[in-house]
Amino acid sequence: MAKVYVASSWSNEYQPRIVAFLRERGHEVYDFRNPERKTDFCWSQISGNWEKMETDEYLDALEHPLAEAGWMKGSGKKVIVYRRPQRPELMYNLFDGIFPTVADVARFLKEFDEMNNHAVV
Repeated sequence: MAKVYVASSWSNEYQPRIVAFLRERGHEVYDFRNPERKTDFCWSQISGNWEKMETDEYLDALEHPLAEAGWMKGSGKKVIVYRRPQRPELMYNLFDGIFPTVADVARFLKEFDEMNNHAVV
């Protein structure tokens, strides 16, 4: 099964559901809201006041190397974006997929698993 980082905003109410959806299907999912290890990223490492950051503070914090989903991508994890259709984000092109529905996510991961489990002779 795939290793997945679900790129999401803290305000995204769907993030916990997509994490559960993927785990129920056997995928290894990094949940930034509930990291399993203390060495994983959490916003409190950036600011003790992270939940009340002003826009300028938040934008400055994004410069911190731990705050980027690119770290997960660079460490070999699959990085996908589950997001309702909105204004396009150019930086999402760095990742492995952008999906508006959980069905799209499931289809992508099924194809990914099939490609990685295909025996090469």
